[in-house]
Amino acid sequence: MSAVATTTLVGCMDNERTRPPAIQSVTRSDIAPTRRVPAESELQPWGRFLGSASAAQEALLDDVDPAPIEFVETTDFEAGDRLLFVQAYGRQTCYRLEVVDSPRITRTGRPVTGVAVQRTEPPEVACGDAITPVSILLRVTFDVDRPLPDQFDVRVDRPEAPTTELSLAVRV
Repeated sequence: MSAVATTTLVGCMDNERTRPPAIQSVTRSDIAPTRRVPAESELQPWGRFLGSASAAQEALLDDVDPAPIEFVETTDFEAGDRLLFVQAYGRQTCYRLEVVDSPRITRTGRPVTGVAVQRTEPPEVACGDAITPVSILLRVTFDVDRPLPDQFDVRVDRPEAPTTELSLAVRV
């Protein structure tokens, strides 16, 4: 007669797989790149969540003006850095894209942030009448001892336009 021993481990889990990602730091690029070519839709907000040097090269250094060369080159993807690029459009030349909800991890384990197209001049100051691309580039450093996220959710608020929700899959 053979005996089969079964051991049940109560409360033990593979913590490396069940722990959510953790954000260690966020750095904003001084250079806000602008795509020279239209993206998915010319006037709709869009973005990229970049997880490799080659994806960053393609998305942020090829066909972009001005190109954030030093910011991209000092990004250490192996150490948990990821780049988040978002572009929207202002209705005049005096708008900028600002972070209004700092990047954080939700209860479901997904990174999320909020940005808004905001006027840079007081209302009494005249601005140029031209649809103007505005963008933001963030380096988000994640804890490499936890799973790295494969998606980043971004809420884009624009004056006189509906809020846009972007769900950006990581590009490697």
